[in-house]
Amino acid sequence: MVNRRDFIGLGAGTAASGLIPRCLAQGMDYQAPQLARVAKRVTELSRKTDAGFFFITDLHVADNFKKSGELLAELVRRTPIRRTICGGDIGVAFSWKSPSDEAAVKYAASEFRAKWVKPIEAAGGDIYTAKGNHDFSTGKNVGATEGCTLTCRETRDILMDSRGCRAAVVNPDEPDSCYYYFDDSSARFRYVVADTTDSVRGDPPKRSIVYGMHDSQLAWMAEKALGTVPDGWSVVVVHHVPIVGVLADEGVEKFYAPFRQMIEAYQNRGRTRIGGREIDFSGARGRIVLDLTGHMHGERQTWKNGILHVTEPCDAAYGDYIPGSAPWCGALPKKVGGTPFEQTFDAVQIDIGKGLVYFTRVGGGQDRVVHFMPRTVRVGDSLRLVAENMPEVDRWACYDGDRVTFRSHPENRWNKLIDYHSDCARIDGDGVLTALKPGVTMVLAIAQDWRKEIMPVRIIGKNGT
Repeated sequence: MVNRRDFIGLGAGTAASGLIPRCLAQGMDYQAPQLARVAKRVTELSRKTDAGFFFITDLHVADNFKKSGELLAELVRRTPIRRTICGGDIGVAFSWKSPSDEAAVKYAASEFRAKWVKPIEAAGGDIYTAKGNHDFSTGKNVGATEGCTLTCRETRDILMDSRGCRAAVVNPDEPDSCYYYFDDSSARFRYVVADTTDSVRGDPPKRSIVYGMHDSQLAWMAEKALGTVPDGWSVVVVHHVPIVGVLADEGVEKFYAPFRQMIEAYQNRGRTRIGGREIDFSGARGRIVLDLTGHMHGERQTWKNGILHVTEPCDAAYGDYIPGSAPWCGALPKKVGGTPFEQTFDAVQIDIGKGLVYFTRVGGGQDRVVHFMPRTVRVGDSLRLVAENMPEVDRWACYDGDRVTFRSHPENRWNKLIDYHSDCARIDGDGVLTALKPGVTMVLAIAQDWRKEIMPVRIIGKNGT
């Protein structure tokens, strides 16, 4: 397993020296079978889906084999998908690989432009980036009070310097902000990109990025990004830090409660309060089909109060995507340069009519289909589930959608172990689910090779609540 400290010994030096070719024409033939498979699947799915994009997150470019930009460019050339969304964390956490913090920050910014933005745009695609908690700040070590943290304007000048972001709709009253939205009018989709770390601590000795979202961002999101969604349109919300506990942890869920409550109020045509002012979404006209994040470096998903939440694994060459995705992805491969597993990202395609999100994996992991509309069953009743998109089901499983337990990893302080629970329901080998108590259960139909169809089931009490 590769962690942040081990990466340099695994192959980062080889990548930096140029011994690993930079583009397909110069020797990335080992990626050819994977690219052909992904391009074929994405192209076939595009004929029956309404919208699609590539999603890549947590690049941490100093700890990255830096091939994913070229892979994305090649997929832009080979498929109908033209949009790439990056979930943030371009930079590194600490400057242990650099003689100075400022040099580490500048390196990350320049590499992002050279190895991702330029290839994707040259291929005819557009890239949109969410701000992460490491964009752009670095300290000398854990708990350091000195380091280099860019201002909000400096960070915006890096992250928003792409053709896609320059054309996006921003808040004119906050010119330093990194939140925005953009539309795909032909597909009737709006993509809302939020900033979950929208400020920096100002005192220079302790300057750092601050987790949280100011009321000004939330109000603009409510009134402009969501409030102006045309009738019948679908919405994808993207940001860096997950806002539900099963994807992150309970502390984060509480911390981002105002944002979560806002998008839930929109989805359910309710009300919420922002900065002491009530926002009424009873007249909302769109529907959120997906809330997509990074930050945790692993693959997980849940459904909560009307919204499907998914967090994706890191593209950086870290090993924490392995325990972070366990146990629902099998034995994932290590990220080794010169192999098809050196990078990790997904093509995401959405079928509105059938309520499905298709994820097609590049790198370690598997393809999966996730339903964003839940089934409903009462406590004590049974429900037979059919995996229409996974006919070769090898086994069924389920886990509670609103509770996991995080444990410390005995060998790595950065990688928490995750225990899932199944108190709300049980499911047998034929896909028959028995509801045990109110809540949400996530049902998985799993093929022998760990491809999955994932279905949320809402369990209500016998009296209908």
